[in-house]
Amino acid sequence: MFATDWHTQYNLPYRFKTKFRRKLTTFQKKNPEITPFTITEKNLASNWWGKAWNANLKNYTFNNTRLEKGKLYFRCEALADFKINSNNIEAIVLGSKVQPYNVQITIEPISETLWTKFQKLYDGHLEAFEKIIDNQFPKEMADIFTNKPIGLFPSKTQITFECSCPDRANLCKHTAVALYALGAKIDNDPKLLFKLRGVNILEFISKSIHAEREIILKKAKKKNPKILKNTNLSEIFNIEIAQ
Repeated sequence: MFATDWHTQYNLPYRFKTKFRRKLTTFQKKNPEITPFTITEKNLASNWWGKAWNANLKNYTFNNTRLEKGKLYFRCEALADFKINSNNIEAIVLGSKVQPYNVQITIEPISETLWTKFQKLYDGHLEAFEKIIDNQFPKEMADIFTNKPIGLFPSKTQITFECSCPDRANLCKHTAVALYALGAKIDNDPKLLFKLRGVNILEFISKSIHAEREIILKKAKKKNPKILKNTNLSEIFNIEIAQ
């Protein structure tokens, strides 16, 4: 009810988009290096990854109003700049003032202990990781992304937000804009989530392939090592595997 009334009563999407485009033009003239980020699709996410991430955002705030406003701002092209680094996101978001707001989101790397448990748990499930590389979702791995506190989606204590706006809330609407943008990025490239948690999925796959090869050879009592020796595993998974 709130979102519908709020958006339609004052035709806010059109008004905001017009205002933000005008502000962006002015801001770009002074800062030509920025990279504005928008989406052209009707939905914020079309795959499981982005949808699950966006649904997860409610765990970071008690005030869904700010999430709704951030979603509207994102749709209305308020994101003037967006950069993903190793474990943090930097964004510049247009708002009500002349000067845009600087947003920084920091995500804690997954602990070595948890990552080791994760690797043991999914050892031998290489077909699932092949799906991730192809930007598909392996249903058998749903728990590792959404479960707290062991999931790859950061818990409330594993993610911090900073914004230059005067709103003292832990998660303001400008931060929400950046979070929805991250959801759109993850939706198209789920490997980003592993990067933000400080783990190398390709390295894990490579080690798993070698481990699985050793297991098969041992079971075969090494009678026919050529079975896997002549198989181009790098080509199968489209990654470089250390010899």
